[in-house]
Amino acid sequence: MNRRERRASARKSHKVSTGPGAASPEVLCLNALGHLQAGRLIDAQVCCRKALEIEPGHANSLYLMGRVALEAGQNDHAAEWLARAFASAPKADYVSSLGIALQRLGRREDALQALEKAVQLQPDNAQNWKNLANVLFELQRTEKAILAYRKVLGFDPRDWDATCRLGYLHSRSGQLEDALACFGVCDALQPNHAPTLHMRSVFLLGLKQYDGAIAEGVRAHALDPANAETCNNIGSAFNGLNRHDEALPWFDRALSLRPAFDAALYNRAFTLGKLRRVDEAIAIHDCLRANLGASSAVTEVNLAHLLFNLGRCEDAAAALDLCLDRRPDDVSALQLRAVCLRKLKQLDRSLADSRRAHLLDPLNAGICNNIGAVLHELGRYLEALQWFKQAIALQPDYLEALNNMAQVQHRLHRLAEAVGTYDRVRVIDPFNAVAELGTAHLHLLRGNFEAGWAGREARWRVPGLPIVYPKFSQPMWLGEGDIAGKTILIYADEGMGDAIQHARYVPMVAARGARVVLAVHPALVGLLSAVEGVSLCIANNSTEAMPAFDIYCPMLSLPLAFRTQLDTIPTGLSYLGAPSEDRVRAWSDRLSPRERLRVGLVWAGNPDHDNDLSRTMPLREMTHILDVEATFVSLQKQLRPNDTAILEQRRIIDPTADLTDFGETAALLGCLDLVIAVDTSVAHLAGALGLPTWLLLPHTPDYRWLLDRDDSPWYPTLRLFRQSERRDWAEVLGRVRSELVARCSSFAAG
Repeated sequence: MNRRERRASARKSHKVSTGPGAASPEVLCLNALGHLQAGRLIDAQVCCRKALEIEPGHANSLYLMGRVALEAGQNDHAAEWLARAFASAPKADYVSSLGIALQRLGRREDALQALEKAVQLQPDNAQNWKNLANVLFELQRTEKAILAYRKVLGFDPRDWDATCRLGYLHSRSGQLEDALACFGVCDALQPNHAPTLHMRSVFLLGLKQYDGAIAEGVRAHALDPANAETCNNIGSAFNGLNRHDEALPWFDRALSLRPAFDAALYNRAFTLGKLRRVDEAIAIHDCLRANLGASSAVTEVNLAHLLFNLGRCEDAAAALDLCLDRRPDDVSALQLRAVCLRKLKQLDRSLADSRRAHLLDPLNAGICNNIGAVLHELGRYLEALQWFKQAIALQPDYLEALNNMAQVQHRLHRLAEAVGTYDRVRVIDPFNAVAELGTAHLHLLRGNFEAGWAGREARWRVPGLPIVYPKFSQPMWLGEGDIAGKTILIYADEGMGDAIQHARYVPMVAARGARVVLAVHPALVGLLSAVEGVSLCIANNSTEAMPAFDIYCPMLSLPLAFRTQLDTIPTGLSYLGAPSEDRVRAWSDRLSPRERLRVGLVWAGNPDHDNDLSRTMPLREMTHILDVEATFVSLQKQLRPNDTAILEQRRIIDPTADLTDFGETAALLGCLDLVIAVDTSVAHLAGALGLPTWLLLPHTPDYRWLLDRDDSPWYPTLRLFRQSERRDWAEVLGRVRSELVARCSSFAAG
């Protein structure tokens, strides 16, 4: 019905009264109402003015004058008329309309007071509640607005607009599941509405329900293919699933629709970084930085985060330095810089930033967790534990903090508590890979190999774990089925020490009739080529060179494949091929005459190892044993700061520049009498060669060294020297020195 038809209809249903009572205010008001409903605002105004000439305080006439002004868009006049009407007669309709006028004038606080009065006067009126809810929505009074919209939906559960706004309020307060439910109702009430589907996709993304976010986003995109936000959201969901190659085209699509879409540019750069297309990602970063402005959705902190994700922690920290120079109290910048500094092993500076951020935002669970993580790396486990507990008190379902707390409990030998904490994680997230892997390591540490080996398969699902493993289309072999006549690829999936330890299983695989192709770190190829049963040994740093194979097995899954128990560990004095006598002799000739016991030393491991601080000692600690009458030989390839000066001052032979691979190291070990080492690949090599080796272990060692024993079922010639609960290397080296003095005396006695 058009405007003309509405007016005609109104004339029929609201005939203007005539007759003896035509001049009364009541009749004039009735006529004014008819004119108003028919859209004849001037006629309605004339009737109201006549009524007010008769009775200046006539409330209904004042009210209708306000209604006319509202219809005409004269909100200031409307507010004056309606305020006078309500002053004359406190009716719900009058004050409700006054609230609407005030809302339109931007006087939301005044509007709120008026609309609250309306619902007090007329609590069963759904429209009054909706008007109140709308003002509360605009004022961002989230909790009260939620209650008001729920009241509206109590009158009419099918009110689409109220349900939609309620959903937005839930999302504003972080209640994404409730928001999702509201937009599910909206979808049912109005199917195939692209904005509704888009918002469902946004909420599903926030809930990390990535498959659902993709499904709803694709539906929204089919209905509204020109919406760049939807494309960006779908790409983000694919990133959440680590399907970065599928994410990238969606960001490209978003940018083709809106070239200056900073959020999509940022996400595209992040994705390119994950795809190792770093130069392209950095080019976008530079573009974003050039475009950075107040209107940009991307901030300086976002750009630093991008650099961090690209592995450029130094650049990220430098960018955050500039940001914090301008805004010293930017909590997000402080937090991110703390994480960058932690990655750069600048732990004291990282801790200082996190503590400062905590002072600014003491209820932030993430900051408490970050402080705990740095203290953990510093070996200050009891302090770390308290910060993780504080984070969990603030956010009881904080999975990262719970997993971190379990790891600290592990370090403190509170093993039962650690298992209980991991159990809490799995109650919240039954498939949490970090908790599965942590529990597996606890089982292995205590000798429960059956549960431990099976649980370690969770490592493939742990994000960020430094495991390099290509995706193979061939099936994985874990001990089941006949493999005779098949070619199996055994791939080194973790560290070099791990590869040396698990090479003992290769002859067992070959004994089942399989042809074994062994893919290991380049530095191990020469050494492990000689292992019995190896048909071909290649470097694992290039999948392009992989020969054809039928099945594969990760090297650290071999104990699971052979169902290894404590009493079935494959042992033998040496499963590695002995180094050639010529190479051993050549190394022996380079050393001083064999008048003293020859002792090889390793005091530090891989600085990138997550437990490096605990299992590594400074060389200055090792000097406690250097006064013993022995010939000391450095086997330490990676020197730490200050190591070089101590090496020059002390009588330690350092031939490491010529240790080009592990074959060369094995030849050098072959002319030594004893190796004293921290937990490193050299210790594994010495043990695998059957050489006398004293292994120096932190209080909480790696799972393979078990607990409460001074021998190893993996290497018969290993002797374990463990830290006590004091975690004091000096105490360990005191015991080592006493044993070494006795051994040197025996050597000298012949």
